[in-house]
Amino acid sequence: MTSLLLYASCYGQTKDKNKLDNSIKTQMDNYELTPETAHPNAKKLMTEEFYWSPIEESGPFGNDEGSDAFYGFRQWRQSNKTISPIVFLKELIDGWGYPPFDWNEMDTTKISQYISQSHK
Repeated sequence: MTSLLLYASCYGQTKDKNKLDNSIKTQMDNYELTPETAHPNAKKLMTEEFYWSPIEESGPFGNDEGSDAFYGFRQWRQSNKTISPIVFLKELIDGWGYPPFDWNEMDTTKISQYISQSHK
């Protein structure tokens, strides 16, 4: 989920829709997740190198799920700019075979139980 906090990108302005579509596709294809390309809030919150590592398995982007979630969200957001990111998260979690859960749950015991149970 941490990966979704880092979603950020810039778009140029153009009257040529095809040029804009190609520009967005190029940005998506060439985007590399780094502190330099991240949203300023992400830079403030994620100050350790661990957060940005594409190979650290326990990091938010160093595992397949974290990377897929981040880049999937970037792509999804292109055509869903006004829809709550929770919609993407619910679809992603369902697609991974996890049961729904309370997004507002703060009890660490319940969260640990959810994480440790078999989901697939």
